[in-house]
Amino acid sequence: MLSSWMRMKFPNIIDGALACSAPIFYFMNREGLNFEIFYNISTISYTANGCNLKIREAYRRLDNYKTNAN
Repeated sequence: MLSSWMRMKFPNIIDGALACSAPIFYFMNREGLNFEIFYNISTISYTANGCNLKIREAYRRLDNYKTNAN
């Protein structure tokens, strides 16, 4: 989403942006925005594809790296 926002904000210096599956239109009308819906859909999608386990493993490795670096 950051790439698409950069493109929208700075069209004079950003020629293009790739935002795969970025829900940029979800944020167009922020009044009454229910983030819980977005988070629930994201959580279901990540869980269905096993991404939640990969994310947890990545955080565990980062934590181990931080602990071992001290």
